[in-house]
Amino acid sequence: MRLFKKSAVARALLLGGASGWIVVFAQPALAQSDSTAAGTNVQDQGLADIVVTAQRREQSLQKVPISVAALSSEMIRSSGITNTESLQVAVPSLTVTRITASTQFFIRGVGTAGGQAGQEGAVATFLDGVYLPSMNSSTFALGNVERIEVLKGPQGTLYGRNATAGAVNVISRDPKAAPEMQFDIGYGNLETVEASTYATMGIATNLAVDFTAYYLNQNEGFGRNIALDNDTNKRRDIALSSKLLFDDDSNRASLYAGYTKSSGSLGMAQRPIGTTIGFLTGAPGWNYGFYDINSDVDQRSSVETKVFIADLQRDFGAFSLKSISGYVDSDSFQAGDLDLQPLPVIAFPLTQTDKQFTQELQIASSSDSNISWIGGLYFLSSSSTYHPYKITGLGLAPAQSQVTYARQKTKSYAIYGQATLPVSDRFNVTVGGRYTIDKRTLLANSKLIFPDGSSVPAFADQNRSETYKEPTWRLALDYTVAHDVMLYASYSRGFKSGLFNLTSPPDPAVQPENLDAFEAGVKSTVLDHTLMLNAAGFYYKYNNIQLTKIEGTVQNLLNAAKARVYGAEAEFQWQPVRALKLNGGLTYLNAKYGTFEGAPFQFPSSTFPFGNATVDCAANPAACDASGNRMIRAPKFTANAGFDAVVPTKIGDIKANLTYYYNGGFFWQSDNRLKQGSYSIVNSQVKWTGKDDVMTVRLWVNNLMDKKYYLSQQSFFTGDLGTAAPGRTYGVSIGAHF
Repeated sequence: MRLFKKSAVARALLLGGASGWIVVFAQPALAQSDSTAAGTNVQDQGLADIVVTAQRREQSLQKVPISVAALSSEMIRSSGITNTESLQVAVPSLTVTRITASTQFFIRGVGTAGGQAGQEGAVATFLDGVYLPSMNSSTFALGNVERIEVLKGPQGTLYGRNATAGAVNVISRDPKAAPEMQFDIGYGNLETVEASTYATMGIATNLAVDFTAYYLNQNEGFGRNIALDNDTNKRRDIALSSKLLFDDDSNRASLYAGYTKSSGSLGMAQRPIGTTIGFLTGAPGWNYGFYDINSDVDQRSSVETKVFIADLQRDFGAFSLKSISGYVDSDSFQAGDLDLQPLPVIAFPLTQTDKQFTQELQIASSSDSNISWIGGLYFLSSSSTYHPYKITGLGLAPAQSQVTYARQKTKSYAIYGQATLPVSDRFNVTVGGRYTIDKRTLLANSKLIFPDGSSVPAFADQNRSETYKEPTWRLALDYTVAHDVMLYASYSRGFKSGLFNLTSPPDPAVQPENLDAFEAGVKSTVLDHTLMLNAAGFYYKYNNIQLTKIEGTVQNLLNAAKARVYGAEAEFQWQPVRALKLNGGLTYLNAKYGTFEGAPFQFPSSTFPFGNATVDCAANPAACDASGNRMIRAPKFTANAGFDAVVPTKIGDIKANLTYYYNGGFFWQSDNRLKQGSYSIVNSQVKWTGKDDVMTVRLWVNNLMDKKYYLSQQSFFTGDLGTAAPGRTYGVSIGAHF
């Protein structure tokens, strides 16, 4: 059942409640502030010093000459962030979209819009320093998380592995020797049950272990599948993890095992949008709700990922050695419908597997060394496979289906190093470089299957290899103007490897893209350490862009034009009194393609079979010119703002949070025809913690204004389709901490 009906009364109650929270909690209070989140150092007054590992060692956020957004576990929870897809509400320069089972990160307008097997995002995702190979494996619930770092701009030296646009680093919590246990269980609208538990304890001298479990089940969908009469646009998440940690004065060893499963129809439930002329029918409109679909296919996906990490470190005094071994195994299933109606015309069930082993050896200077340096060797072996990618339906007539088995194998080798040299007690120079060798191998075959069971090859068997070799680098200067005020400037290059299109194996390999980034900024903590104010300006030269192109029933990558990107961003945190913290950020972005002739263009067709027609670029080159168009997923303005406040009472502390996110809108494809309009998201929660810090009660609401926007939009020959983003959710949770 639904807890409340969507009505003007319910909306007024929710808005009134949120307004009341702002009025009450914006008043100064003299209570003790919230317990400091993991990854920060406690200070008696003012803002806590945030520690990040953006340069592969622990450093103060304000001392790193890189633009980084750091989110503690408390910030993640209070901002309504439960999975990787909702990260953007706390990081204005980050835009997150989703196509089928793939989560796609764009930082400052740069990212990868595809989602097929073998594709890797321009924003690399790491878990405890281990690269997650596919965009499907970047889709997961955030369970045992200490903090998340979003690194902006190319990270081609210390992280490498396709980090053209930046990196999202997820750092898990370390176990503790002191026994601790906490759990939380909640219930929300759409019959949603959410539960989590965490336990840690010491099991021997210097040896501790923990266990985390997270479960979310949205039993009722935001909408209905009219044809099949079942719920759609719903999700289910499971996350389990455990870490074993040995830590003494000179040695540190951790073993991590994690399992996540995200399933449901959110991101998969594709429906026609307003620009579509109905395929075969010529119908001009659609008379069902925003979250509803009308499909003969039960559109859904399931992504199951297993991660194992061994992190071994030894401190020799003058230097330290580290070994990071990682194994990632991700299995995905997707069932989609491209004809956008209850007709057996075009459907695509597919099964995808991504397996990867990485080994990194690292040597680094001691923390008190005059010259801070780090170097390492990196090896990756991975395999991405469709087994199979299947297209079925009458649209293939006279064939009944096409079945494609395709695999891309990757071997990658890299050597890297970076050093920071103090020119004076205020001025530092950082120099780094990396050399990467990638070898890609394609193995594929496909056949058309006819109703009588006979088959013919759809294309010749493929067995090809390509090797890509590329240097990347970083140069940065930082100057401390005054205590806690640092200026910095940097030049860096990122590289995203070439690859094969597994949905269309006969296509030529897509060549690498690269990005040169110039950035200058300031990091400051002023007003007696109560105000953190950071700002940066940037300019990108983006070459040989890997861009999505849709041909028939498949979505491929091609090498598009150059682009230039420039912009500026600023963020602040202000704690005027101990009980109130304000935060906000703003990003301005100007991102446009250069000369881009021969770009993919489609337009609604008013003649049979309707849907969309593709522009014949050979016959009409001028109609395929995207030169000067805005880049995809590149909003001109994004912003966020929020507050955390505490009010003490006789029965415990009451804490409130409100997070506001604004996206100015962007284009989905390079022809700039399909556009996501501007939208705002408001998340909020109120949490009571008892005097003994044992019991908690939390009231929360996400997407308070019930804003309707899209996770994705795409143009196919059957028409323009979109997948709806989640609507308003709200509920109550009860927790305990021992």
